[in-house]
Amino acid sequence: MYKLGSITFQGLTGFTSLDSSIEANYVQHALIDNKPRLQRVGTNLEEINAAIRLHTAFCVPENELAKLYEMLEKSETQPLTNGAGDYFGKFVLTSVQLTTQKTYANGRILECEASIKLLEALNPNDAITNRSQAFALGTGDAERQFEISTEFSDAGIATDLLEEFNTESEAVDNLVAQTIVDEDTSDANLGAASRRLANVGVALDKLDTLVNNTQSRIYAAAAQIRSNLSVVTAALSVLKDACDTVDVVAVDAANDTYQQTVRQFRRYSSPIAVLRAIRS
Repeated sequence: MYKLGSITFQGLTGFTSLDSSIEANYVQHALIDNKPRLQRVGTNLEEINAAIRLHTAFCVPENELAKLYEMLEKSETQPLTNGAGDYFGKFVLTSVQLTTQKTYANGRILECEASIKLLEALNPNDAITNRSQAFALGTGDAERQFEISTEFSDAGIATDLLEEFNTESEAVDNLVAQTIVDEDTSDANLGAASRRLANVGVALDKLDTLVNNTQSRIYAAAAQIRSNLSVVTAALSVLKDACDTVDVVAVDAANDTYQQTVRQFRRYSSPIAVLRAIRS
């Protein structure tokens, strides 16, 4: 998960790729009858290239693109952070490149990829002599430290995992419903459902790890969450097997069971809020 200013890139709308480039800047001093001498004059501004995939199955592409275009037009510097609370500095959005892959008959975007370019906006008064200092929350001002430490606390990370879990599960429900209505698309839809269930499994594994790390502090809440995790995971396994074997009848029944466990998990996962109060 990354956050650029007010825009959060996470889960299905997170970065599919991210490349960063930092270059040293040298000048060559010419010499008579000899090779030039190099002199280092500093470090160039960092450049970041990232890509995101947008699909109507989990978002409204036009709305997500509108956020990027608005930031591009405002030309304002934005802080860049990640889910671990690392602060990378301030950047400006310099480019948004859109590649439309599928559209509806009316021209609206069904699926697309957006590539963005960020350029470091370094304030000389806030210069960082060593890049590693950018990852120490104590080097920034008090307001920024508070934003990062609270927004990306354990509770914030758990909330994001739950949002991804819910989004993927709802997408699976829609794909299974489409399969029941139109069996001609069962292979494609159930294949997509299987991939989304794999994403759910990853999110649940991450959540399980997070809970394990904090179990000693919130044992009662963690125990409740883990008991529901086991139920969801079991239902997930049955549904994924049905999707993999393209068993339409079994998928319908397994999906009903899985969606019931999803609703139960939502109901009993509220103790995660306790994490925010005990964040060290």
